[in-house]
Amino acid sequence: LLLTHNANPNIPVTEYMGVAAHFAIYKEHAKCLKVLLPVTDRDCLYRNVSKNMHPLVMAIQASSTECLEMLMEDGMDICTKLPLGVFAHFNPLFTTLQYSTNVSILCHVALNWTLVGVKYLLDKGLPCNAQTPEELPPLLMSLASDNSDLFTLLLKYGANPNIYHSLANGNVTTLMAIERDVKTLLTVTSETGVKQEIFGKYLCKLILCKADLVSCIRDTDKDQEVFKYNLYQVLNKCSMTVNLWPVLTLLFTFCTNLSISQEFKKHVYNEEVISYFNTIEDSTQSLAHACRCSIVIELARKRRYQERHIRSLPIPSLLQEYLLFLDYGPKASSLIVDSLGYASKNINICSSSKIGTDYYEETFEKWNM
Repeated sequence: LLLTHNANPNIPVTEYMGVAAHFAIYKEHAKCLKVLLPVTDRDCLYRNVSKNMHPLVMAIQASSTECLEMLMEDGMDICTKLPLGVFAHFNPLFTTLQYSTNVSILCHVALNWTLVGVKYLLDKGLPCNAQTPEELPPLLMSLASDNSDLFTLLLKYGANPNIYHSLANGNVTTLMAIERDVKTLLTVTSETGVKQEIFGKYLCKLILCKADLVSCIRDTDKDQEVFKYNLYQVLNKCSMTVNLWPVLTLLFTFCTNLSISQEFKKHVYNEEVISYFNTIEDSTQSLAHACRCSIVIELARKRRYQERHIRSLPIPSLLQEYLLFLDYGPKASSLIVDSLGYASKNINICSSSKIGTDYYEETFEKWNM
């Protein structure tokens, strides 16, 4: 009615605060948006507004995809890059690694947002990986914001877990996952009501993706000339955290041909723990361990890595215990089985994903030679 009486749909409420169409999106009034889009100026809609009022940012938060679909039909570019704002002023992704602060909409997804719109955009072809070296990979942003659901979703849609940067030592995703997991502990309640501590919330998902874990250990150089994001920085931030031993156990266990420098070991822990890590390091040198890791990961991906499943396998009990990592001791065995078992319930890796398989195939080739 107002439009038929020449109401102007392009008058902003305040400077950079949007016009009528923005509030139709915000309130999820799809019928109003349908009427407003043909008469709304594109500069008013997309350019003369703050980042939080951008149609893509508001529409992706909605509980349904109606407004998102309309905007896409109207020509909205879902691949547009939007500035992050104050978050970029202090986060190492921008201060140390110097990624561009103009990022994919996936990097703007907040912890409390529904992922309905995100899934819709991914289904419509929104890239879940960075397209240029300067662009921030959404997977790293999900780690920085501790958004586990988004992290899992991106992996399901084929996000590459192996991300390298000239200003980092090794796989950046692994480094950030270690830092995040060491800082936070996940407590879950089983079906029987028993509370259980789960370690490696992010790292276990990378293990299931067969991501590169070992490069951040091999490439560590404490006294490097150029300041880089590396494992020493991560450990320095978290050296007094009780989660460090479990997370490093998970990390070392799923590496093959692991070589940990004495300098690194002394930097991390006391003699007792160093001896324990030496045991893991020695075990990773064998072909049997490489095969064990591959088998365990495949079982976990199929949600078959629980003690009862392993004990039911028609193989000698010695091999069952080997698959349960009991050679590392009961405490480590329980840690690995519980953590991987929990991660496998909460992630379904795309079956077409080839990420990580080359690493194990290469290992087998070396041993066969």
